[in-house]
Amino acid sequence: MSSENILFIVNPNASGNKNGKTWDKRYEQIEKLLDPSIQSESVIVDGIGSGIIATIDAIKDGDYTKLIAVGGEGTINEVVNGIYLCSSNIPLGFIKGGTVNDYLQVINWPKTLEGQVEVINRGLTRSTPIVKAVGDESRIALNMADIGVAAQVSYAASVKRQLKWIKSSFRYTLLALKEVIKWNNIPVTITLDDKVIDGELSLFMSGFSKQIGEYKSLPHADPFGERMAYAIATDLSRLSIIKLMGPLHDGKHVADDVNIFMGHTLKAKIEADISILLEVDGEPFSYNSSNITIESLPNALNVLDPNIN
Repeated sequence: MSSENILFIVNPNASGNKNGKTWDKRYEQIEKLLDPSIQSESVIVDGIGSGIIATIDAIKDGDYTKLIAVGGEGTINEVVNGIYLCSSNIPLGFIKGGTVNDYLQVINWPKTLEGQVEVINRGLTRSTPIVKAVGDESRIALNMADIGVAAQVSYAASVKRQLKWIKSSFRYTLLALKEVIKWNNIPVTITLDDKVIDGELSLFMSGFSKQIGEYKSLPHADPFGERMAYAIATDLSRLSIIKLMGPLHDGKHVADDVNIFMGHTLKAKIEADISILLEVDGEPFSYNSSNITIESLPNALNVLDPNIN
């Protein structure tokens, strides 16, 4: 038996179904590039939650030494949640298969297939933090959690599948414009480690990834840190939110406006009088809670690190 046995968890629907259409050919290339001591298998996951189930099954089988997520942010998120639910320290790696691949951009994951397999062959890992978000359900995030108008954009993108024919981050810009013009701020109280914010919530994002949907919402985030970065905007008009989109995309929004708060925290608690939509890594999951908790879980996941030689 080989010393390594890895499982590729493949979402065929990622990147507008392109991931599935190209997988067989790419897998042939991957098998040729893998170290001879490594055996591999792949499993296709199709449908919301199927990545979590496949991950749990793989860990319970006990036959695999690494899991490789093949897809975009949603695919990676499901594999991460499966690992968390099993309380496992199995290393996680990636093969790019999404439209944007935000987390992989942030950790400098190689762009070429050859470079990605080289990282898998080396097998060097690093502990990374994750975010636990709790509303009417709980979910783990590798990138960030958010509420407010950005969560509505995620709902339009991943649940309603609007403008799915656009295969670039421009899709999220158009969806944001559509959602902003009908957005109403939400009265909230937000409790952080060092402050309490009362106001009409426009945007709230917190996590360890600098970007989501190629919007650099948390330019001060450290993907290997202990405290989550946060960016909060309150009491903004619809026009002000639209004007903020450019700086938000480029990571040039700063907390010099009285309505914008940026910093780091281990925990955030959001309280409102109405239900708030909560999403993680672009995937809405909690719809009916008016009390939300988002917290840091440091050193909770082992990821293959392309930056270690």
